[in-house]
Amino acid sequence: MPDSRQVFVSLPLFNDLYAALPEEWQTETLREALLTAYRYELHCLISAAIHPDCQEPRLFMRPWRQSGKQWLCEFCVADAALPWKASTNFHGQNTSQWRYGGAIVLQNGTVSCHH
Repeated sequence: MPDSRQVFVSLPLFNDLYAALPEEWQTETLREALLTAYRYELHCLISAAIHPDCQEPRLFMRPWRQSGKQWLCEFCVADAALPWKASTNFHGQNTSQWRYGGAIVLQNGTVSCHH
């Protein structure tokens, strides 16, 4: 029998993520684009978390944060079995334990995914 392991998951539900947007942005077109991106990233996050090389998976997706005109829903899969180092990316996030990371970005009514 294969070893079993647990995956820690912390993420906003899609309806909560969508409802947190300004009401005037809540169109069916934007909802469908956001749902497509959310589902795609969830698939990628789960795939990274269950990969055999990821020993102690921690899956995170954060609620929106604003950066200028962009709305960011940042996400990552970290492996707690990896050593923590002082290693940060352009956004100030510690990436030393990351297996996968990025953000869903909303800007000027357009949804995009960044890794």
